[in-house]
Amino acid sequence: MLNSRLLIAVSLLDGFLVPFANAQPNCDSPCTASNPSCCCIVDSYKTVPAHYNGANIDTDIGCFGAGIYGAQFECPEYVLRFYATQLGVSTSSQSWNNWWVKASGIDFFTNASQLGLIANPNCITGPGPGLPPPPGRCSQNAMPQADDIISFCVLSPNTGECEPKKENAGHVAIVKGSPTVNGNTFTVTLIEQNWNKYANGTPNDPALSGAQNADGTYTIFDRTGKCEQLSTPVPGVEQTCLLYAYLRVQGWLRLPSALTQTITFDQPVTFEQPVEVINGIVYSWKIAITQGFTFTAVPNPLYPNVQNTSLMVYGCNTGFVCNGDSNTLQSVGGLTAITMGNTLGQSFSLSSFEAAPPYLSSQPYASEHNSTRIDVTGTQVGGGTLSASFNLTPDTFQTFTLPSGWANLTSVMLAGWAPTCGSTGCWEVAIDNIVVQ
Repeated sequence: MLNSRLLIAVSLLDGFLVPFANAQPNCDSPCTASNPSCCCIVDSYKTVPAHYNGANIDTDIGCFGAGIYGAQFECPEYVLRFYATQLGVSTSSQSWNNWWVKASGIDFFTNASQLGLIANPNCITGPGPGLPPPPGRCSQNAMPQADDIISFCVLSPNTGECEPKKENAGHVAIVKGSPTVNGNTFTVTLIEQNWNKYANGTPNDPALSGAQNADGTYTIFDRTGKCEQLSTPVPGVEQTCLLYAYLRVQGWLRLPSALTQTITFDQPVTFEQPVEVINGIVYSWKIAITQGFTFTAVPNPLYPNVQNTSLMVYGCNTGFVCNGDSNTLQSVGGLTAITMGNTLGQSFSLSSFEAAPPYLSSQPYASEHNSTRIDVTGTQVGGGTLSASFNLTPDTFQTFTLPSGWANLTSVMLAGWAPTCGSTGCWEVAIDNIVVQ
């Protein structure tokens, strides 16, 4: 039984507001023909059990209320629980990164960047069960591997395309072990929750078929889902399914490897919480997410009570200091600092970054808004802090290198400073080409 005391928090999952419980269920019994009940264990992988959703199977309602990883036991709940307990990713409702807890099955692939995951698009086209397009038509991808997340949409029988989320929330599962390869074909075995093809709580088709194509790309073929049309009833004759709905693999996702990457702000950027809106156009935001990192506008630590902090991403516009043709991240308005952290909540290292006063010194407002120094503060796992300061040069971006000890970081704050502050804003700074690992 769930503890009757609930945390004062809710999650928007699959369109439903669900209170989060502060206790997890005790569901230790395996599913059997005589026990296909809510919460029984249908499968297990790396000590993480997948549970049966009981009478609510294949619905967007969990049979056992809510836990810290979402509605129990919908399909996303297993993915969040597995990635948290086995891979150390902050996916729970109590995490600062709530992209995980609000994702339905169909959202995982489309929101890969916000989740901090690397997306491999499925190379497939046409009506179910799908075919590989002609060579050269697909983006390059890698073969699925153990622990990947498989994100499904429901394929429309009318259009041969994914149905929109408002029609169906899709499905999501985990790759259970390495694929079985036979020549240019392979089989992927899944572990999952809330999949409708369970007989008395036992998964009878946990495998997907795939192939490597002539151009080196990979295709996972569609999976049959619900029966959409039964044969005409005939007394004494069992009805058969005439039309199945197909589930299409949009792609498979995985954690990035611990390789050095440069955050350029030229990759797709997702913005949240608009701040400055003029004539319906948003000029600045509170949060920007790109390349697996989240950037948040916060008060400058010297003025912790300042309001309306914001940031923006801009290119080589008139009046701004350009960094080639690339986009840059800028703090906006008065006394804004920017914090950055791994979107998955994982630790990281900071090697170097480029920074400049954002406005050309020829602009009349440059002396009021531009910073002359940037202060960098790193917070490490365990609470330790690091600090460094660099002087900025007008009208040019400079590269600033951090000592080798800037590792095991949970967040970094970048804050501009200048001797004076104008009446309309001050201490703004532009940042680019952040090298992290």
